[in-house]
Amino acid sequence: MKFILASTSPNRQQIFDTLGIQYEVQAPHYEEIIRPDISLETQVELFAKGKAESVAKNIQTDEDFCVMGFDSMVELHGKPLGKPQNRTEAFAMIQSFVGQTQNIVSGVCLIGQCQGKKFKTVFSESSQILFRHDISETEINQFLDFGDWQGRCGGYAVSGTAQFLMQTISGDFSNIIGVPVRRLAQELQTVTGKNIFELIHISH
Repeated sequence: MKFILASTSPNRQQIFDTLGIQYEVQAPHYEEIIRPDISLETQVELFAKGKAESVAKNIQTDEDFCVMGFDSMVELHGKPLGKPQNRTEAFAMIQSFVGQTQNIVSGVCLIGQCQGKKFKTVFSESSQILFRHDISETEINQFLDFGDWQGRCGGYAVSGTAQFLMQTISGDFSNIIGVPVRRLAQELQTVTGKNIFELIHISH
């Protein structure tokens, strides 16, 4: 089976590299428009679906394939968090996390065909991060000095130095990075009839 990653995210590519799944990258062409009238879960599912569909519509083949679209968002107290535009915004954002729990939601869409049967499935997975209650302003500034906040939703990269600001993580850690691997394996088995080990083998 040919796996096509409808994402240019280096973090997502690294996850698939680590898992040993062979894939190719095709950049999605989809405009993300946030809708305040729907839940975060529905929002990321719509974005993931739009990205996957923008790539899948150009694929014409009789061979087995699976396009994988992803989108991830972070919320605090029910409000989605964007990317800080400067260090001042990043400081205020990190300061608001002290002693608080964030919800990270990743949406996934799988579109393809297996043994002549077409499939499309959309789902989302949530994980939580509790930040330490004793984070000082000095620590926040020291963290910001590393530059990990730049271009990051929520002002940090979970796999970077922000880990020292965290107290606990609940749920799938890989989901926080952008790919809920355990749920993905389950959904792939549902649509293909093959477990993840078989799929890794036939992707080579």
